[in-house]
Order: sequence, then structure tokens, then C-alpha cells
Amino acid sequence: MDFGAWEGLSLAAVQQRFPQPLDTWRKYPHRFCVQGVETLAQVRKRVKKGIQAAQAQITDGSVIVIVTHRVICKLLALHFLGVSNRFFWKVKCDPASITLAEQTGDEIVLSMLNQTLHLQDPAVCREYRDF
Repeated sequence: MDFGAWEGLSLAAVQQRFPQPLDTWRKYPHRFCVQGVETLAQVRKRVKKGIQAAQAQITDGSVIVIVTHRVICKLLALHFLGVSNRFFWKVKCDPASITLAEQTGDEIVLSMLNQTLHLQDPAVCREYRDF
């Protein structure tokens, strides 16, 4: 997600310089709209195109691995579940977590979300927080 003027800033700096937009991002991410910053709807549209392109490459028994950032991981989960961006903060995707989606016929089923058992110290993920 392109965060525009927020890119490269610490959370404290964003809070100081952009308190109202940050509050909207935290409470209503689906309504977040700042000039020069992508909206979740714009990012989700890109994600959907990417998933469709990946699905076109799937053959029986094939596996596609996507390595991405948290925002994309969350939007993928929302897409697979068929729910709106309003639920963005209801999905947790820790750094280095594994999410698994499986195609069964025409449907994609989210079969695992935010699995972190492979990490040496899973407590690290519990301490990590979004914005």
C-alpha cells in the first residue's frame, strides 16, 4: 500500500503530523482517504487482479506461493472470505506468518490464517501490533 507522505515516518511522527487521518485509519480503515495515499479499495482492486492472474496459471496439483506485506495479506484474507474492507482490523497477519488458501472447484477456501508455529520465538508476534 502506498502511504504517500507517511512513508518512512515513525508512528509517532505520523501521529504528530497527521492525527485525524491516522485516527480514521485506526477506526475506519475502509473510509481512509488521503490525497496521495492509496485507499484499501484501490489496493484490494490490485490484489484481486493479481489473484486472477495467479489463478489463470493454476493447473491440477500446482501450488502458488505469495510473499507479501501485512496489508496485502489482510486484504487477501478478506477477499477469500468475501467480506468488506470494513473488517480490515479483524484480521491479524504477523510478520513471517503463513496463511493458506486452497482452491476447490471455483471457490477459494481460507484454510489457515496467521500461522506462526515455525518461528523460534512466537512471543515476538504476540508483542507486534498494527498501527
